Amino acid sequence: MCKQAAIVVLGDIGRSPRMCNHALSLANQANMEVNIIGYNESKPREELVNHERIKIRGIKPFPQTSRRYFLIVAPFKVLYQIFQLLFTLFISIPSPDIILVQNPPSIPVLACVWIAKILLLFKLKRTKVIIDWHNFGYTILQISFSSSHPIVIISRIYEKLFSRVGDAHFCVTKAMQEFLLQQWGIQATVLYDQPPEYFHRSSTKETHQLFQAIQENLKLNNHSLKALDEPDLSEYNISPAYSLREFNLQTFSTTDRENGNIQYHIRNDRPVIIISSTSWTPDEDFSILLDAVHQVDQEILANPLPNFPEILLVITGKGPQKEFYEEKISKMNFHKTTIRTVWLTAEQYPVLLGSSDLGVCLHTSSSGLDLPMKVVDMFGCKLPVCAVNFQALPELVHHNENGYVFDSTQQLKQQILELFSEYPNMNTLQKMRENINLTSWAIFWEETALPLIRQLL
Repeated sequence: MCKQAAIVVLGDIGRSPRMCNHALSLANQANMEVNIIGYNESKPREELVNHERIKIRGIKPFPQTSRRYFLIVAPFKVLYQIFQLLFTLFISIPSPDIILVQNPPSIPVLACVWIAKILLLFKLKRTKVIIDWHNFGYTILQISFSSSHPIVIISRIYEKLFSRVGDAHFCVTKAMQEFLLQQWGIQATVLYDQPPEYFHRSSTKETHQLFQAIQENLKLNNHSLKALDEPDLSEYNISPAYSLREFNLQTFSTTDRENGNIQYHIRNDRPVIIISSTSWTPDEDFSILLDAVHQVDQEILANPLPNFPEILLVITGKGPQKEFYEEKISKMNFHKTTIRTVWLTAEQYPVLLGSSDLGVCLHTSSSGLDLPMKVVDMFGCKLPVCAVNFQALPELVHHNENGYVFDSTQQLKQQILELFSEYPNMNTLQKMRENINLTSWAIFWEETALPLIRQLL
């Protein structure tokens, strides 16, 4: 009989890639039956949804309310979440042998798991709990409140106290491992995020097919690039629409007359594609990127570089500040830059990363101790990055090797100018791409996490 695992994600399951990766590894490599508990809002990848040993147990999020009523609504939201989590863990699913908890959020998840662990003893089940530390709940609260605010102080005490429910701990960086040991006496195993196998450099055909699929999404913003000259397709006897000229996209298709196969070619006059993904939250100051590309645009207008390409900046993600930044974008005047905000499926996102020329990361971390999963995904697609600097970042991004690190808008502007000034020659990016070397998630998980799980079982 298979052992049972419950994964608790008090967030959107489809936007929690690390926990989805855990679910697949527990099912495939540890041969466990897995129940994922969380908000079923964004559709996860098909391999998880259709897996015979994985079930998604959706819980309903608390109704949205204005942030001004946070202190009034918070207690009711916590009680609502406690009821759903306990009912699911104790009643709805088979009694788990292991509960794997994503932290944060800490409130009320850690307390709920502690209660569930006690209740499961009445079913004669000695459930083991693993806490997977992505960050700290109290440091996220510090974004909205001061570090001396009673809510932050209480949250820190709560998080430290209820972290004792963990029989084992994972964390995402060595810096976090050191903090947990020195400050809270917790011994954690560093389990770096690694890209799943489906993150890879996209073929020209994959790129072409992706942009055909998302071209309607790319019309959402009221910005347009000046159309480039249409390549002469008459000899290929196909419609000019295949060049995707209205978007200046990366590929166009031609027909091989000898064997009838469709071949895909990268255009020499295409724009470069810069991608940044975000949750549109206050811990990412997106004005840094917008101001940097605007300054690049203005500088190229004032002092033209003959080879500098047009830029297509694609920003993916959902979140509370999206409308604010879209409004800001709508008021900016660009000449060689187009900005698109899009939402992609779990299958489309890796293809877009693998089709891009440069990734930009604005994640700064409320604690300074975690690492941006988006950069891991980009590295999985051999995509060099420009990333804003913070304490733990050197564990992932090595300046001048696999990307650039910046501290200001001015630095990011100079990096973009440098990387594309000799277009289509992009030797610096190519060297960075060659320096990107990550182990796959499955291999790293089997070496690092599986022995610990077997020991607990």
